Amino acid sequence: MGLGGLLLMGWVGSVAAVGVLTGRVEGGEGAFPPVVQVFRVDAATGLRAYWGAGMPDEVGRFEVTAGEGLDRPERLELEAPPFLWRAWVRPGEPAVLVLVRPGRAPARLRGVAGSTRWEGAHPEAVLDSLARLQDRLLQESAYDLTVGSGAVSGGRSLVERARLDSVWGVYFRAWDEAQAQLSKEATPGCWEDALWALRAGWTAVAAPTPEEQAALLAGLRGRLAQERAGGVLQSPAALEAWSVALRSWWTRPACNTAALQRACRDGDWDALQQAMGMPEASREELELAWWVRARQAGLQTVEPVLRYLPFQAPMARVWDRMLASPPPGTPGFPIDDFHWTTPSGDWERRLETADTPWTLLLIVRAGSSAADVERQVFEAIRKRLDRRDWAFIVLSVDPREADWERTASQRLSNRETVRWVGADARLMEALGVVTVPQLVAIDGTGAISARVKALPSQGLEGQIQQILRSSR
Repeated sequence: MGLGGLLLMGWVGSVAAVGVLTGRVEGGEGAFPPVVQVFRVDAATGLRAYWGAGMPDEVGRFEVTAGEGLDRPERLELEAPPFLWRAWVRPGEPAVLVLVRPGRAPARLRGVAGSTRWEGAHPEAVLDSLARLQDRLLQESAYDLTVGSGAVSGGRSLVERARLDSVWGVYFRAWDEAQAQLSKEATPGCWEDALWALRAGWTAVAAPTPEEQAALLAGLRGRLAQERAGGVLQSPAALEAWSVALRSWWTRPACNTAALQRACRDGDWDALQQAMGMPEASREELELAWWVRARQAGLQTVEPVLRYLPFQAPMARVWDRMLASPPPGTPGFPIDDFHWTTPSGDWERRLETADTPWTLLLIVRAGSSAADVERQVFEAIRKRLDRRDWAFIVLSVDPREADWERTASQRLSNRETVRWVGADARLMEALGVVTVPQLVAIDGTGAISARVKALPSQGLEGQIQQILRSSR
């Protein structure tokens, strides 16, 4: 089975196809990726769920087949490592999505941003046009905006406010025009949120007056009143806008830290409103502020608050999802069973090969001299320990079959276990693969371990020995 088919079916429990999205890959260097995987993203938690995949043909065209359709426009993530694209996709999308790869070959394994465009009418074209205008205004007015923001000592007196007002006037006219165009769409609320996200980003960097900052907050509060928290928490654009508007609110002078701690312990939202420095904020806005802090400063900074503060049902469900499991690729994250390919071309489940208390995965790829060195040390450790309760697997993330064959042909002994999963974005995310070489350990509970993570040449054997001694 080729890599495209492997990645389309590689996780145990595939589903029948329902949704369809047509696209095309273009640009970049080398052959087209063997498969493009598509993910739905939980706006509030950032957690991804696999939606479907497509296999580009010889001209880069593909169709994504999905297990379920969309009931509203969603901002999906499309990934063909190392490239990642984001695009708004409507139910029954009639337009063709073009995924553009960057011109230069990237060194990173994942997360290299590519650009998108649509062939056929699509609301995102309006948003893209406004975003390009923002970029152009920032470039052409960089000096005025920098001086007007106060970044230059005494600078405000050097720039006539009228010049900045002119820049803002151009932007507002374009924003209003985009709003009028997008209001005609079938689901205008979705695109309205996206417009406010762009405006929030503009306001953050374009030397706004207090009135302009207040206008942004008033607009966001209007959207929040319309959608309530439940709707906003499902809108990535709305949350993006609020993240800008409430950025680092806990560090602002208006926030009274001592009063904040007392109000949290008392579970008193009225007192909290004053302590947070947000006397006009609604309960929904205050809850969003804590979500912003969790995303920007880390979930651990709000966990104590969650013990005392009662949150309304929509936000409470978000906290439950965020606390239910560690993020993918981090210690404690459970690894489901999946398929890989053997050197002989057979397709097998991981647990058929590595159903042991401990599984060590050395992530490699053809052409990496560092991976070759670690592979030799990895095999030497396996031989010295010679334990049946520890599985040592050399796991190839080679993107193409020819590269995999090169990796497999370099087996160091008949007992060296080498397997191939290709550039599977789902698995790479789950295992936390960010570089080559990398060591990932799965413990007896089936989760990623924090106790074993060193590369073979940097202390792996010592970590294993420490576990063996503690288990006697």
